[in-house]
Amino acid sequence: MVYHTKETSYVQGNIEMHRIETSIEIYRYVGDVFDFVADPSNMPKWAPGYLAGEWVTKLPIRIGSKQKRVTNFGGGDRETIHVVTQFKKNSVIALSAITGPLVIEEIIETEKTSLGTSVVIAEEITAPLLLKPVEWIFAAMAKKNISAFSESLKKTLE
Repeated sequence: MVYHTKETSYVQGNIEMHRIETSIEIYRYVGDVFDFVADPSNMPKWAPGYLAGEWVTKLPIRIGSKQKRVTNFGGGDRETIHVVTQFKKNSVIALSAITGPLVIEEIIETEKTSLGTSVVIAEEITAPLLLKPVEWIFAAMAKKNISAFSESLKKTLE
């Protein structure tokens, strides 16, 4: 069960950003949870709409590592490339989409708790000027998606 969902907007430089996050508690060891979510090949198992994922750079994961993802979007398959912008084993992995019309930063944070692992899944979204009038639609979609991701992740790992 999702126990926390939060949506905020803020300005970074001249750009308005939307941050949507959910938090869940998973009754598993933090290392197991982190390794599972950091592996893009597991995305179809816990992230509805994702069909495939793979690293396109050699492991180990580090800042600058790239992964390819395939999603079903708008009735067709869509391939995107994401680059790691933050990484600390068993703690945080952040990736930025480098293909597509939106600027999306995805952050997954894990922390050991007395019951297992706290997981925060967040997306920070901004649209280019041309898409600004409908940016709220993308934010609403992200909110729906990360809530579904959190619930699916918990069901998959417990």
